[in-house]
Amino acid sequence: MKIDPMFGITEVKLYHEGNRKPCFHVRIGWMMKVPKVEKVFNIDEYPSRITALADAKQFRDAELLKLINNGEWPPKTVYKKPWKNNKSGVIGVHRSRQYGGSKSRRKKLDCYRWTATWYSQGKIKTASFGETKWGITTAFKMACACREAKKNLYI
Repeated sequence: MKIDPMFGITEVKLYHEGNRKPCFHVRIGWMMKVPKVEKVFNIDEYPSRITALADAKQFRDAELLKLINNGEWPPKTVYKKPWKNNKSGVIGVHRSRQYGGSKSRRKKLDCYRWTATWYSQGKIKTASFGETKWGITTAFKMACACREAKKNLYI
């Protein structure tokens, strides 16, 4: 099974005793919004950033192998239906009001847009389609088509 080299590993800065500490955060095997495996590798405790990353990858690979051997990986459930607070009825598509003006004087406009949201290489990506330009139904259909084209299986 070929996986992304940084799969399950995030470089973050955690606050500890008032200081920001750079570290690698390993999280895999999500279940009910909680990771089954989670560990933090503080970069300051290693001779270099590369050795901390190598340790994090080694830990991730060992834990992933345990999950595979226990039959808990790959996940059997993927979000297939919208959450109960989803009003569009399509996963990753929502309608929002547009804002205008500078950041200090933001104001709501009477314009709405449909936005498609998806994950790509560990980052959230979006594409918006304005109702004033495309119309309500066309903008919604374009957002749904965009989301379908960029669909992610969260693996």
